[in-house]
Amino acid sequence: MIHVLELNGCAPTPLAHYLKALGILRLVAEQADRQARAWWEGERFRLATRLDAGELERYFLERYEPTPMFNPWGGRSGFYPDGSEKSARQVLEAIERTFDSRFESYRKTLKVVRDVITKSTGGTKPGDDGKDYLVLALRRSVRGKSPLWMDTVTSVIGAGDNLDVEQPALFGTGGNEGSGSYTSAYMAAIEQCLLKRAWDYAISTVLSGQNYFPGCSWGQSMGQFIPEGAATPWDLILAFEGACVVRSSVSTRNTTVSARWMSSPFYVAPTSYGYPSEARMDEYVLKNGKELPGRGEQWFPLWSQPMSFAEVSQMFVEGRATTKRGRATDGWSMLRAITSLGIRQGIHEFVRYGYQQRNNLATHFAVPLGRFRVPERNSPELVFNCVS
Repeated sequence: MIHVLELNGCAPTPLAHYLKALGILRLVAEQADRQARAWWEGERFRLATRLDAGELERYFLERYEPTPMFNPWGGRSGFYPDGSEKSARQVLEAIERTFDSRFESYRKTLKVVRDVITKSTGGTKPGDDGKDYLVLALRRSVRGKSPLWMDTVTSVIGAGDNLDVEQPALFGTGGNEGSGSYTSAYMAAIEQCLLKRAWDYAISTVLSGQNYFPGCSWGQSMGQFIPEGAATPWDLILAFEGACVVRSSVSTRNTTVSARWMSSPFYVAPTSYGYPSEARMDEYVLKNGKELPGRGEQWFPLWSQPMSFAEVSQMFVEGRATTKRGRATDGWSMLRAITSLGIRQGIHEFVRYGYQQRNNLATHFAVPLGRFRVPERNSPELVFNCVS
């Protein structure tokens, strides 16, 4: 029997709730029901699965196996003896100590990561010159689901011996945002929800969006993913699991600008037009008084036809829009691609997000900049091409 579940805890905005929808579909399809399908209906997410609402909740509480996420090239990763690493280190060690079978993959991955750190840096935190080397060594070594995470927070540019590691805007600077660590927050949420089981009562609210009450607020920041409002550690976990669908690809650096903007799905250079709060500085970031290229924009698709996770994943893998003049490289050309040529694969609308610098100049918010509906006509001219 197939159940159509109304996951009203998911929404196109804020970004955390959109990514949470991707995370639920991904995890259910990979670990519970390979035939699951999902789609957007109005402002809410729908999931067709053999699991009923109670079984879906029990899956997350009792059987869900978290994706091993790590960030030893950044701050507060938990892998080093520094004082700033203490909280993350304690959670990391708790994951390594548990005998819970759902953490088997996580434990094995952490062992590989520690071995790579020892071989690459001698067990010490890498400096700026050694971070890329460590990232490349980890990408060659980790297996299982962790490469999804690596592709989300890092992007390798170039070929052969001329490789350069860049950091897609979705997770700040490779898993950090300012002085905060996204991976440390993820591990802390894992400890709260899976090791301590302190948030079992919140899972129905996280999925259905109903029966919210103040006790459902974690009180911890989710960085740019949800700038304000209540969130639970379950929201963070599912959003980060969904972010692993938005993978960056290996690309050849043809020019210093165009290749950069094409490294992530539906990711283009920032354009300060088309929304009420537009300002020239939205296209830049300030650093030491200098204007540098901004973090860019990412356009996230909404689809109205039931899709499997494999289909949704492929949509993001091939997530590059083109017009007759070439590939979309900024907000204007992305809009032209949508409005003049239509789109394939059942996408009916895009939510445009800008990664914009906050007043503290150290962190960013993923700010929704508008919604753009795809014309209702078939057109083979707007295509998605793999970044290669």
